[in-house]
Amino acid sequence: MEIRPIIHKPISIFMIINKEIKKLYLELYEQFPRDLDLFVTDQHGKLRIENASRQMASIMRKKPWKKLQNVFDQKIINQLLSKFIPDGRYAAVSVNPLLNIKNKYLKRKILVTTSYEFSTLLNGAQLVPHTDSTNKIITLMMYFPTTEQEGRDDLGTVFHKFSDDKKDQYENFNNQHYSANYYPDFYNDAEDLYRIPFSSEGIYGFVKGSHSWHSLPIVKLDEGEFRRSLNINVYLFKRSVLSPLYFRSLMRLKLLILGV
Repeated sequence: MEIRPIIHKPISIFMIINKEIKKLYLELYEQFPRDLDLFVTDQHGKLRIENASRQMASIMRKKPWKKLQNVFDQKIINQLLSKFIPDGRYAAVSVNPLLNIKNKYLKRKILVTTSYEFSTLLNGAQLVPHTDSTNKIITLMMYFPTTEQEGRDDLGTVFHKFSDDKKDQYENFNNQHYSANYYPDFYNDAEDLYRIPFSSEGIYGFVKGSHSWHSLPIVKLDEGEFRRSLNINVYLFKRSVLSPLYFRSLMRLKLLILGV
């Protein structure tokens, strides 16, 4: 796997090139969920299928998505943690509760896990400036552009920066989303740091921090056109060390009952 640094400060932004995922890409593209009834809508018009949902569990049982998840969980995530947070404080959560107990209580590691979110944006949707959840460590974005959308700058995530005299004013680890009430001068003070091209060339990511401001301005799409991506997050695991095994067993039982 190759990790290509793009920006170091004030946000670590990078791109991942992975041969296994490149081989999977066409199959993933073809099986990206297109039934909008599977998605829920947030306040800014984004449609999403979230990690802990029955819909996501059903999708992730299918071969290409299951293989993608295995590549991330077994290979990519550990390499990213080693590169960007090299102090060794984190350990990936396991379905084996004994290993979780060993890492958390004996080795004093902080357990982390991954979540997956399918995202579909329609014409007029947007993502307001924010820095991401306090539980996140690394955010990854895998884009699924159509041939016509490939490389379009206007569909890629925008990262923002501020001058040194304004930087402290916009320190925001708690992820207060932009609004005219909280940050009335945001768009006057912010400068564009980098805009990711909406491309299938690789997987883009960044390290969450107090200044990891990013957004997506209102998207302009034709009728029946969508902006599709898979968001993959590395975040703090705050549940019981037994819960991964419990959740996996419970979700399998639900899907079995439903015949999915």
